[in-house]
Amino acid sequence: MAIKRVKVDSGYTIMNNAAFKDDRLSAKSKGLMAYMLTLPDDWTFYETELQKHFTDGRDSIRKGLRELQDASYLVKEQARKNDGKFSSPDWLLYDTAQVTDIPSTEKPSTENRRRKIQHY
Repeated sequence: MAIKRVKVDSGYTIMNNAAFKDDRLSAKSKGLMAYMLTLPDDWTFYETELQKHFTDGRDSIRKGLRELQDASYLVKEQARKNDGKFSSPDWLLYDTAQVTDIPSTEKPSTENRRRKIQHY
């Protein structure tokens, strides 16, 4: 199969190939990531907004986002307000997997560590 490319000088996105070659990710999560990387760097992501741009349902989108999060491409940060309650989560999308300090479950450490990634 051949690839035919169109020469363009606007309306395109340059992306790192790391996620697209990552065997841990499904086609769904790679597609979500590709779409998300076409948006401006300061874009605020909402699951409901992503659902509007795909034919997949809510659960499918959540599964794709969870895959990106588990593989450390999508980091969800959530700070506490002054009253101790959590603020709205802030999603950070990286074009390469991030190294986290989450201990492995295969050989758990007895050291008390804070999780930097919050899962759904």
